[in-house]
Amino acid sequence: MNSAQANAAIIKRWLDAWPGASSNVPFSVDNIVKPEASTYAIMEILSLDTQQVTLGRKAKVRHDGIIQIRLVGPVNAGRGALDLLAQAVRVVLQRRRIGANPPHEMGIVTQIAEDAELRRDREAPGSWVLAVSVPFHYHEVVSQG
Repeated sequence: MNSAQANAAIIKRWLDAWPGASSNVPFSVDNIVKPEASTYAIMEILSLDTQQVTLGRKAKVRHDGIIQIRLVGPVNAGRGALDLLAQAVRVVLQRRRIGANPPHEMGIVTQIAEDAELRRDREAPGSWVLAVSVPFHYHEVVSQG
C-alpha cells in the first residue's frame, strides 16, 4: 500500500460510514469547500513519519499519520452535540483495519482517538471546534530496482 492508496482507503471509509454514524451531518474532506451549515465536520489526513523496518530487495517501510476531524458547531450551544459527533468519529475510525487485503497486506491500522479541547478556530471564527485525532499506520513494500 502506498500513500495514495492509503489516503483513498481512509477517505472511502469516511464517505461510506460518516453519514450513517452522524445522522447525515455535512462534511468536507481535506481542503475542499466547507459546508454551508452551522454544524459540520472537516476530515484531514496528515502524514507524519516514515521508518524503514526491514532491509533487502523488498524493504518494508512503516508510514505514520493522523486523521484529524474538526467538528464545528455554533457558539452558545454547549458541548453536547459536538461530544456526540466525537463519539460518531470513534465509531467510524477508531481501532479499525482499513483497506486490508489479507494475508498479504494488513491495511491501515487506526488507534484510539483523542479529543482536543473545545475552542474557537481561526477558520471558523463564529463557531466552536472540537478536534478529534486518530493516529494510524500502514506498511509499504519498496522494491529495489
